[in-house]
Amino acid sequence: MVDLFMQSSGSRKSRRWLISLLVLLVIVALCWWFWPASTSGKGADSNKKPATSGMARPGFGGSAVAVPVRVASATEGDFPIYYKALGTVTAMNTINVRSRVAGELVKIYFQEGQMVKAGDLLAEIDPRSYQVALQQAEGTLATNQALL
Repeated sequence: MVDLFMQSSGSRKSRRWLISLLVLLVIVALCWWFWPASTSGKGADSNKKPATSGMARPGFGGSAVAVPVRVASATEGDFPIYYKALGTVTAMNTINVRSRVAGELVKIYFQEGQMVKAGDLLAEIDPRSYQVALQQAEGTLATNQALL
């Protein structure tokens, strides 16, 4: 029984070595497959090959076909930089604008963001309801004066 235990222990060690060796070989193969190919060639054959990006091996999508390139002269000029970001903007000065009377707006005399001063005409309210109320008050006044 001791001999069986010894044999199984030895076969386990050899299996571990074999599995470790296979894992190491797989790692080396993957490194070779994904490592960029060198562009420096030695010998006469290197002069005949077109220039590549250095990744002509499978898995990199590289090819041995020359890529057309256009050349342009550099010019000096302004290059605007825009940042897109989220944030909150708060005004330094704020004001609440209220009307003295209520009604429908007929016309607006300002644009949003425009600077206005105190006393400037900002909007025109529909005068019809106020004209009717004025005529009724004038009629009541005339009736009361006639009764005196």
